[in-house]
Amino acid sequence: MDEKLIESQKVVFDRDFVGGDVRLAADGRTVSGVGVALSACQLLQDKAYFELKALAIGPCRIGIATHRCKLNGHLGDDAFSWGFDVSSKTWMHKGTVLEKSYLFQVDSEALDHSGSTDIPSLAPPDSVVIKEGDVIGVTVAQTDCLHVAILVNGVELVEHEIYGALGDLYAGISVAAPATFRANFGVEDMEQPVPYGFMEMLYSTSVMF
Repeated sequence: MDEKLIESQKVVFDRDFVGGDVRLAADGRTVSGVGVALSACQLLQDKAYFELKALAIGPCRIGIATHRCKLNGHLGDDAFSWGFDVSSKTWMHKGTVLEKSYLFQVDSEALDHSGSTDIPSLAPPDSVVIKEGDVIGVTVAQTDCLHVAILVNGVELVEHEIYGALGDLYAGISVAAPATFRANFGVEDMEQPVPYGFMEMLYSTSVMF
């Protein structure tokens, strides 16, 4: 395939589907300000993976939404979006906390890239604090429902089953100052290993059926 065509099909955020107070950098991937930003292509694959890197910490939710969601707020505030709150470690939908999230005890050393040689210890998910430089990975598996998992620096933190998600679904993030995150839908190599069976997001013309 022509290299220019491949480059043009790399997925970034859709400038037509960002909140009015969202600041989207020239790279099309770095978001700050206040509001929601959605990916420029829908989640087409059975198993998709994308990452968001924390450049500055602040209020943030990561998840999925349709184009009917409210852009001037947070993911999970309405019926058309589902958002994982990186502070509370809870999934939000219609403004309420969703149940049926499967939390995993995580290896605190595995989350730490400081090079510590201390004996690894297990930490409850709600004690994990997202720091600048951390990479949040998201897997979306589409079966009879949506299985969405959140990983921090390659370690699975929480998994959630979403039922009743109708229509075209897009990857998304919502932020409030001073949060700044940079997305990677496949524009460049992922920073963390892509979970087995999953792949970067692709436009429909790039998906092989």
